[in-house]
Amino acid sequence: MNDRARVPFALVGVLLLLTSTTIATTTVLQPSEDAPAIEDAMDGAAAAAVTELRGAADSAATDAAIAPVTDPADTVAGRALNGSQPFRDALRLRIYLRAAERLGSVETTRGPVTASASLPPVEATTEGYRRAIERVAIGRTGEDDAAMAVRIENVTLAATRDGRTVSTDERSPRFVVSTPALLLHDRTERFETRANAPVTRPGLGRRVTARLYPIAWA
Repeated sequence: MNDRARVPFALVGVLLLLTSTTIATTTVLQPSEDAPAIEDAMDGAAAAAVTELRGAADSAATDAAIAPVTDPADTVAGRALNGSQPFRDALRLRIYLRAAERLGSVETTRGPVTASASLPPVEATTEGYRRAIERVAIGRTGEDDAAMAVRIENVTLAATRDGRTVSTDERSPRFVVSTPALLLHDRTERFETRANAPVTRPGLGRRVTARLYPIAWA
């Protein structure tokens, strides 16, 4: 009687073990079907974002060369500029505002997934403009330092499916723009500094004085 009672319990144990193993394998090891679509959409949005950022930087540099800011105005935005480098800070702010605007058109779709790019909005205060300026870094690069290297922080990529966010990623793209705006500004600034220098310092005044002195003495 005891032997006949043990067989059903053993079979039940084996069945439970097999069932739990099958369920675990099905639920844990099954990969997400949308993973490739999410990755492709994010990569596409990242590439499109860099293209728009490069265009924004080039456009902002052109505007800065046409209408350079050399003396900050007494306005909300003007007070956000560093008085020792108003041209560069104004250019950085121009780049950020133009970049935020152009990223609004970035959208890449892969299957059921759509990815977009954005920058934090700018608060219309001196502190808000200053934060925008600090998110942009610029410098001269390339042959003869004639190009401009740019880095923009806090670019957010977001992937959505059925109106729900499924993935986000924050990046700081770096790229180069073929514009001599910084080079021309630095050369102009150096010329003005030397032209306005007193005769006691190297510059135009000292050179003119050195040439005129022998003539006056004679």
